[in-house]
Amino acid sequence: MVSIHITRHAIQQLRKLRSAMNNRVIPDIFEQLSLGMNAGNHILRHSQCTEYRKRRLEGGGYLRLFFDDHSPSHYKVIAAVLRDDDTYKREFDDLPRDPCYGWNGETGWEWDWYINEGYLYSAQPSDQQIRDTNEAVKTDNYHRNDGNNHPDYHRVPYHSTIDQSAPGTGKTLNAAEKACELAYVGQNVVFLLPEALIDQQVTKYRCIRQSLQEPAGENLFIGTFHQWLAKAFPQLPFQVASPAKELQVLQEIAQQHRHWQTSGRDPITYRDVLLYQLYVINKNCREDDVFWDNKPRIEELRDIRPQWWQGAWTQEELCRRDYTLQVLQYFQQNPPAPPTPSWGTSIIIDEAQDYLVEEIEIIKHLCHHWQTEAKHPVNLWLLGDINQRIAPVDFTWGGLQLNKTRELQWDNYRTTESILTLANRFQARADASKPADAKWLPKPTDPKFCFEKPGDAVKLLV
Repeated sequence: MVSIHITRHAIQQLRKLRSAMNNRVIPDIFEQLSLGMNAGNHILRHSQCTEYRKRRLEGGGYLRLFFDDHSPSHYKVIAAVLRDDDTYKREFDDLPRDPCYGWNGETGWEWDWYINEGYLYSAQPSDQQIRDTNEAVKTDNYHRNDGNNHPDYHRVPYHSTIDQSAPGTGKTLNAAEKACELAYVGQNVVFLLPEALIDQQVTKYRCIRQSLQEPAGENLFIGTFHQWLAKAFPQLPFQVASPAKELQVLQEIAQQHRHWQTSGRDPITYRDVLLYQLYVINKNCREDDVFWDNKPRIEELRDIRPQWWQGAWTQEELCRRDYTLQVLQYFQQNPPAPPTPSWGTSIIIDEAQDYLVEEIEIIKHLCHHWQTEAKHPVNLWLLGDINQRIAPVDFTWGGLQLNKTRELQWDNYRTTESILTLANRFQARADASKPADAKWLPKPTDPKFCFEKPGDAVKLLV
């Protein structure tokens, strides 16, 4: 069956043409093309593109779909127009080929959903993204080695990559595509993400939904870091408290001992829970950027004595940081067997910037043991953007000491050049006027990486 891909530009045009045709016309064309049927239609040559002409529409017009030069295996729709006197004056050869999205048989009301939102969950990686993800997770690099002399293992004895890029560049989507690809070839895949991202986005990806419905799904774990530890290592003699439980405990002891609610201080949030564990309880904390950005709040939290917090937990249920330290110690004393299938494991961590350093150290310890002691080949791939960090954690890219760190030069599909240029002007003013002790501002994204150039003009309401 021939696959059908549609560029974002073509989708935007098809959305505008919905009033000129019913919601069966385009899916009918795509279905005929996917089955190799051209009866009742015409394929004509127009410059370097292929023009597909549908028979006369009910409203009297003629629909033109323009394709990139197609192969026997796929069509790529790059434009959709109703014929008028200016149709052939347009430079169709210059239209963008990326991003594009797969059509999976949607018709009727499903086509309406697809053209408005559903296409986002069937995005196709670009050629550059495919090359970069193949470099990040190398199945052909799965050979036994001692990690001492191999140039790819100069820091840790397994294949490991850190990829950073701006928001909206498709990190999560490409990680999901790669995870499914590896699961299909029989590899054990651990895909770790924040819970909100799993529920709201990742489980809607077509590649994920399809994989979980097939035998390959048995090789693929999708969940949070703590969910994976609980499922993969049921022998652990303790569990981690939920964020809600941690927040409740800190709020209760603050109110009980310091009458927090009537003290005039801001209410305690989960952000305070993390600050408390990292910079009040932790006697070896580093005075990093997160510390200095939150120093006034940390000083307030120091009014909550550590013994009150420690007394609220049992040996079976621990707060996040204590749990992390206990798990690391447990694995050092009780090295776990490698997972199955036995020929290789890939651990992919998205939004890595929101992890505690010790949480990454747990994963590194497992990878090191499996690769060197159990002779079980391992890939470790971290993706993130320090500028998108939500949690006030002690994470730093440089402190991880992995083999390769890259800054991906992927296009930003989330915003336009016009919008980002305007936003950067505001940030430049803020940088120029901020006091010396003000919070650090992240490096702005270069507008040249925006896919939409220039995009609609930005309008300000005054």
